[in-house]
Amino acid sequence: MKLFYIALAVLLTAFGYFFFNPSYKLSTEARFFYSIADYEEAHRLASEALEIDNYNSMAIHIKSRSGKTLEISKFNRESKEASEKVMEIIRNKGVLLKADKVRIKMMSDIVIGNYEKLHLKVVDDEVLKTEAKKHYERFLKLKKEAVESLKEHE
Repeated sequence: MKLFYIALAVLLTAFGYFFFNPSYKLSTEARFFYSIADYEEAHRLASEALEIDNYNSMAIHIKSRSGKTLEISKFNRESKEASEKVMEIIRNKGVLLKADKVRIKMMSDIVIGNYEKLHLKVVDDEVLKTEAKKHYERFLKLKKEAVESLKEHE
């Protein structure tokens, strides 16, 4: 019976520590915001939790995953902007000059390189990952077409 009370006291102490500890309270909020796909708020809250307790493993995990997810989101935004610039080059020119093709190839190289640096395996958001892959494949195709048409100029 004594063992039961000791175990109960330890359990209540641990629960109280995690419930009232500001770092763990923030990391629990961060986990909630991560689960509803508000990655910026999750990252901010996890960072605050780590300022209080830099050994908070939940906050470390959430900050890392939300940071990687934000990188993919940023990649998608930048890739969309690059795609719009490429389309603008194509629309404004009836015939693409060699310089335009080189510019498209360079933009493609940047997008492809940025995609290859992403940490897709640690991210749960399949929509973001799918969008990133579509951008990547679009720029692989653009690069291939630009390289082939540059060979024709030689």
